[in-house]
Amino acid sequence: MGVVGLVVLIAVVSFSGGSRSAVTPGTGVAGGAVGKPAAAPAKVGDTITAPNWSLRVVKVERIDGDLVWSQYGNKATAVGQWLVLTVELKNLANQNHTLNTWDFELRTAAGQTYKHSTESGTSSLAEFRKQTALGKQVPPGATITASLVFDVAKGTEGVSLVFSQAKDAPINVG
Repeated sequence: MGVVGLVVLIAVVSFSGGSRSAVTPGTGVAGGAVGKPAAAPAKVGDTITAPNWSLRVVKVERIDGDLVWSQYGNKATAVGQWLVLTVELKNLANQNHTLNTWDFELRTAAGQTYKHSTESGTSSLAEFRKQTALGKQVPPGATITASLVFDVAKGTEGVSLVFSQAKDAPINVG
């Protein structure tokens, strides 16, 4: 009976441990022991890691009114205010992987959630800015730069970017 209990305990620990992300403040690089919580929330410029990716927010833009997304002046108008995040993503795996807009969301301290904009044209912003559009395969070891576009209520503060593969390591973007 004792051996069976030990096997069950090992199985429970193995399945509940999972992979966690952490950020080492000051270094801008994720690290620390698995399961060790981050000492401080990640911020713009810090790098967080997930099982297959590293992610760093390099720029935050708040745009009132229109977001120009093409060389011809095409634009999309926010209902609230555009919050555009420029991110660097590196594929840490040993095979191609893909990320999509639904892998990211914004959350406020008050618990509001914002999904990536579905407004026509916002998906073309990356190409217009000479970046990589999400939804394309990224080879092992490659780093891409992409834009994440959210339509948030004007005056929204205390916003964090949440990456679906590193939910325990949100990045404070303002």
